[in-house]
Formats: sequence, structure tokens, C-alpha cells
Amino acid sequence: MAESWWLYMIECRGGGIYTGIAKDVQARYEQHAKGKGAKYTKMNPPIRLLGQVEFLSHKEAASEEWKIKRLTRAEKLNLLSSLYHTDSDEGSLLRIPNGT
Repeated sequence: MAESWWLYMIECRGGGIYTGIAKDVQARYEQHAKGKGAKYTKMNPPIRLLGQVEFLSHKEAASEEWKIKRLTRAEKLNLLSSLYHTDSDEGSLLRIPNGT
């Protein structure tokens, strides 16, 4: 059985939203936070993980990543809103219980 891939979105310093894929989102986030991730997150360190979505293959995750990276910040936020709801007490985005 193939291991799942995750597409994730990170809010970065300066207001940007970084999108990436990984098998282990927490480990990848830690790389970004230490400046050992992507060039973008070296220059714009992560503030928080906004969300993540599971895919059954690398191909599916990479295809969605490519599409999302072409969206504007506003479009990315709208996409996140459709997948998650905001917890106003903590200001974080939480997964909607849908089995994924």
C-alpha cells in the first residue's frame, strides 16, 4: 500500500502563504522553521500551519500543489475557508471532521 502524501499551507512572515507537499507535514514544517526548507521560507519564515489535506499519491498531491501555487493570496484563503473553519479563540484553522 502506498504511503499518503499531504499538501500543506503555511502562513509566512510578510503575509505570504507557502504551499508544499510532504509525507510528514510536522517534520517538513520544522525544516522550514529552521531555515532548511524551501528558498521562500528561508526568506519568509513560517508563522503557523494553516491547513493540510491528504492525498493517496505523490502525483495527486503535486498536481494540486501546482494549481494552488498559481492562486492569489485571497484565492488561497478562500480555498482554506472552504476546507476548514476558523477557531476565533485561538485564531487557528481547524480541520472539519470529514474523515480526511
